Amino acid sequence: MELKPDSHDKLFFAGWNLYKKAVDNNCLFHKEMYQTLDKLLIEKFTNIPFSILDLGCGDSAYIAKILLNKSVNNYTGVDLSDFATNLAKTNLPNNIKFVDFINSDFLEAMSIMAKNQQKFDLVFTSYAFHHYQKPQKELFFKLAKQLLNDNGIVVVIDIILKESETLAAFYDRINKFYSTFNQLTAEELNGLYQHVSNSDFPETINTYKDMASNAKFTKFNVLNQQQEIFYFLTCDN
Repeated sequence: MELKPDSHDKLFFAGWNLYKKAVDNNCLFHKEMYQTLDKLLIEKFTNIPFSILDLGCGDSAYIAKILLNKSVNNYTGVDLSDFATNLAKTNLPNNIKFVDFINSDFLEAMSIMAKNQQKFDLVFTSYAFHHYQKPQKELFFKLAKQLLNDNGIVVVIDIILKESETLAAFYDRINKFYSTFNQLTAEELNGLYQHVSNSDFPETINTYKDMASNAKFTKFNVLNQQQEIFYFLTCDN
């Protein structure tokens, strides 16, 4: 089935195509990050059915590869874009027993789920968290804590500031890194630069560690990092 966005979504569609091209060329180290996720799920949930809350799920294409042959009894994906979640419905493997998608800001969705006392074994977000400001990120950890089962885990894959690094310095550093992508055209690179400068608000590792601690998580770990930009973070109950 061919899915096309409405005319008012043209700007989104251009950004979506750029993002997909970056992912397909492993510009953001999805391959390495999702290999780490696969290893973590095997270690934690081998032969144990588990549930997933995927926040900012997009088209679920990468996580779908990881969930194949896993014992997933519940997958809930949250994304603002119904175009993306319509794609996700076609990408997820058939071994998942229950699938649900919610078109919403994911903090709003988390708040409703917490009020309804919903629980998950894995709360997961990949390259979406940095779009929030600091107070919203603090709320994320508190809500994630409420939504986790006793043996649950939070996984955040995202861009990270160096300690004492300003946002301006980070923008310069990541844009220099992006400029090495010979798979992207000059126009596409400019689109990446504009997105970073207008929409990306990363924090430091220690800031996230403090947020997790304040939310009463007992463990905080970095399981992967690439180029001192892209990180795989976990919080355990």
